[in-house]
Amino acid sequence: MVAGVGDRIFVTGLTGSANDKFGIYRKGDSYIDPDSGEVLGYEALYLGEAILTDATDPGVVYIEKSAREILPGDILLPRAEGIITPTFKPSAPAAPVEGQILKVFDGVTLIGRDQVVVINRGANANLEVGNVLVVKQNLAPIKEPTSQRLVEVPPQTAGQVMLYRVFEQTSLGLVMSAKLPMRVLDQVTSP
Repeated sequence: MVAGVGDRIFVTGLTGSANDKFGIYRKGDSYIDPDSGEVLGYEALYLGEAILTDATDPGVVYIEKSAREILPGDILLPRAEGIITPTFKPSAPAAPVEGQILKVFDGVTLIGRDQVVVINRGANANLEVGNVLVVKQNLAPIKEPTSQRLVEVPPQTAGQVMLYRVFEQTSLGLVMSAKLPMRVLDQVTSP
């Protein structure tokens, strides 16, 4: 059964009171640390919003907004108002940090200015909202023209990312500048 705006659906295991608002999500891809192989978390795909109309178990929610179809097994989470800080003070991280870009939203391959990325470092690396990180790329070795030997090129600065949401092991950042097209697995470091 597929549901959308205006539908009322039954839900189980939901705690709350009548008129509480919930976000509707579907479990997406896992975020895996490229260094350790550890699962750092899962992407939550936004599907819509609902209001609890009957707080019994099973309860009933009314779907107020939907961005996609809502299917059995999708997840309702309490709406968290005010999570994103409306103003940011750009700053360097308190301690040196090295990480990598795990994902870019919107299904693109090359990352540019004003795109959102997920990195594999978070509060556990002392990162905070407003921290600015430098994105660096390892370029392929180049062939020296006279000797034909391969020469390693130092990592090149590709851009900057400012963090706007920090979780325990991952963070979301907005690409503020881009000198080179960036890619998933590019390095992020302290400035």
